[in-house]
Amino acid sequence: FSQASARLLHVSRTGSLLGSLDFSAYSLEAEGVTIDSNGTIYIVAESRVNPSSATPTLFVLTAVPEPGTALLMGLGLAALAARREGIGG
Repeated sequence: FSQASARLLHVSRTGSLLGSLDFSAYSLEAEGVTIDSNGTIYIVAESRVNPSSATPTLFVLTAVPEPGTALLMGLGLAALAARREGIGG
């Protein structure tokens, strides 16, 4: 995680940048990032509006299936049901 750019960087062993994810919309003051085995991203940040009373905040980012993916799955299930009706009926 780069605090200077608020981006999570995916870097190869040779130092080549393979990808990045911009976190600036969530917090420019991120202090730690953890990714669990399910791909859920946890960001810990402190508000710097009032430095004497910095408040820790936890952002939890999870993947949300795209509507198109759900639609395709539904169409596939409907096609299977229709085929089953055609074979059995």
